[in-house]
Amino acid sequence: ALFPLAIRATHATFETSYGAVKRSTQRNTSWERAQYEVPGHRWVDLSEPEYGISLLNNGRYGHSALGSTLGLTLLRSSLDPDPLADIGRHSFTYALYPHRGDWVSGGTVEAAIDLNSPLISRLGSGGMTDENVTPSSWFAVEGLTLGALKLAEDSEDIILRLYDPYGRHGTARIEPHFSIASAEFVDLLEEHPSAIDLGPGRSITISYRPFQILTIRLRRS
Repeated sequence: ALFPLAIRATHATFETSYGAVKRSTQRNTSWERAQYEVPGHRWVDLSEPEYGISLLNNGRYGHSALGSTLGLTLLRSSLDPDPLADIGRHSFTYALYPHRGDWVSGGTVEAAIDLNSPLISRLGSGGMTDENVTPSSWFAVEGLTLGALKLAEDSEDIILRLYDPYGRHGTARIEPHFSIASAEFVDLLEEHPSAIDLGPGRSITISYRPFQILTIRLRRS
């Protein structure tokens, strides 16, 4: 699926795991010619200083950016090792998202999250019960993006994984909407804990670096 756009830019930006990388839209060198298809996660963006367009998807990871054209590989249909690969009916979800400014100020990350996590409606009583809790009813997070919310591998503690998708320094604030006894940083394997001081109302204030991934273990009281 190819999308010729009225945008001129020497580089396009591709989402990676917990970050983003810029790649050339030209084919002047052997390195650039080898990038006829490149990996990307939920979005690729082509932007001028004041305007841009992002191509969003929910599971197609092959992309291209040549001149002013963005491309998305829908099917591979390879013959080896499975000669019947991809045979059958397929459905795809992707979208063009025009925005002011670049992908950071234009809200590309948020739009891609919305596309990949659509609202799910269900009947409920309106109270906070185990059946109708959502990540937003568990926490309020300012300054960082939610990467994962799960139970710990070795206990009933809650693991909160946050990251900076924009390449910025800053300070984030986390407001749990339930009672917690303690909080600590852990690594990606949920090991090597380091205590975090809790603020008023058991809130958490932390500093972060560009594209940093932070994993926090919360013990409920």
